[in-house]
Amino acid sequence: MARDKSEAVGTIISEDCRFEGNIRLETSIRIDGCHIGDVMTEGDVYIGDHGSCTGNISSRNLYICGAVKGDVIAKGRIELSGKSKLRGNATMGNLVMEEGAEFMGSCRTLNTLNEGEAYSAS
Repeated sequence: MARDKSEAVGTIISEDCRFEGNIRLETSIRIDGCHIGDVMTEGDVYIGDHGSCTGNISSRNLYICGAVKGDVIAKGRIELSGKSKLRGNATMGNLVMEEGAEFMGSCRTLNTLNEGEAYSAS
């Protein structure tokens, strides 16, 4: 499930950090602190146990152990740990939820999208 998978992360927002602004990168990112703004990456996004993100997220895979408020898109999978909270619409290839995860929003898989629809979190 959404365990500590930070071994290939190029950018980390630490637990004692609060960052406001949009982030666009090609590598993976781990958020253990507080981020306010959108995240767009070709890599994975990891939201740690104490991490939070208020904004839209677009990534390859999304692993949530903390809290996210915003619409999320993952070309691969979204994994929600048992203590995670997701408030927003989710679009992904696959969804994995542990018991206890909180998800409020709509959910659809990429294979249900029309062929011409864009995959952006806006």
